[in-house]
Amino acid sequence: MVKRYPTIQDWINTGVLSIDYYKKEKQHHLLHNMLLPCLNVRYVDAALYGREEFQQKICEFLEKRKPTVLISSPKISKGFEKKWIDNCRTWEQVKEFMDSIPQPHMYFILITEMVEGTEDGYVGTAINKDGKLLLEFYKRPNWTDIRAISSGAAEAEFLRLAYVREGSIVKKPHDIPESDLLEIYNHLHGKTGYFEFIKGNKSGVPGIYFMEFQDEPAFLKAIDLADNL
Repeated sequence: MVKRYPTIQDWINTGVLSIDYYKKEKQHHLLHNMLLPCLNVRYVDAALYGREEFQQKICEFLEKRKPTVLISSPKISKGFEKKWIDNCRTWEQVKEFMDSIPQPHMYFILITEMVEGTEDGYVGTAINKDGKLLLEFYKRPNWTDIRAISSGAAEAEFLRLAYVREGSIVKKPHDIPESDLLEIYNHLHGKTGYFEFIKGNKSGVPGIYFMEFQDEPAFLKAIDLADNL
């Protein structure tokens, strides 16, 4: 059984958090505008399922970008659960996934490029502000699920912490290359916010790819503690 990690929306629904945050479509738009290496995505209203237009949009993306991740994103958060499948390559897989969704008209479908895990890969979060870059890594071979770290439910043995200030590495994990830290710093230089990223292969091309972005102040508070590391 796949472990389900809590999401930002789960925290908001239970009252743990009360913040504004960017939905997926807006996040990807902002990441592209910042010229960061990130994932190509396409959004399709699931209400179109069963029409030629829906199949055409999905299959065009599959043909160019597979393997992909397929995600059902509820239009209304309460009462509707997000679902997804990894390594989606065919229309038959899409159809099986869509047929498993009750009330598909209540969802948007997000199809995105899939980053495949590698032995030296990881997922991570970054908070960047005022020349300070605080990084947390979940370093586990072939791991690709960012929710392990962003949910706060990660196993401690796989967690790593790094800190870069004004281009100088202050704290470095033993198994994260210095070149990776500086690459992330250079990508994010001058960009304030909270970011999520993954190191792996996208369409056979190895690299570090950014997947999430937020700039609400609640996401940036931890940077104030960085100088105490």
